[in-house]
Amino acid sequence: MSIKPEDFINDADYVVKPQVNFKREYCPFYRKWMEMKRRVTSKTYKAKNKTYANTTCCEEWLVFSNFKRWMEQQPWEGMELDKDILDKESNTYSPETSRFVPHKINSLFRQWDKSKKEMEV
Repeated sequence: MSIKPEDFINDADYVVKPQVNFKREYCPFYRKWMEMKRRVTSKTYKAKNKTYANTTCCEEWLVFSNFKRWMEQQPWEGMELDKDILDKESNTYSPETSRFVPHKINSLFRQWDKSKKEMEV
C-alpha cells in the first residue's frame, strides 16, 4: 500500500505554524513530522534520494498527535529522525524502528552506505 499525503492527519489542537515577531515558525514536533511525511510521500524527494524509494511509515504515525506523543518521550533536540539505524533493512518509520540520532552519526552511516553501494557496482 502506497501512502499518500492526504493519508496524514494533522489533529493538533494548537497552531503548528504560529507567527512570532512577524515570522512564521513551525512547532518542532510538527516540523519533524512533516519532514518524515515528505520522505514517505514525495515522488520528487524520492527520485533525488534513492535510499527513500521504498520508505513508508506505520499507520500510527499518520496521525500527528501519535507521532508527537512518541517524540516527546525521546531525546530529540538537535537530532535527526532515522528509520534504519537499528536495522539497515528497515524502510519504515515507526516507534519500533526509529530513533533520533546526532547529525554526525547519521551522516557517517549515509557515507558508509554510499561507499558500500559504489563498491558493489
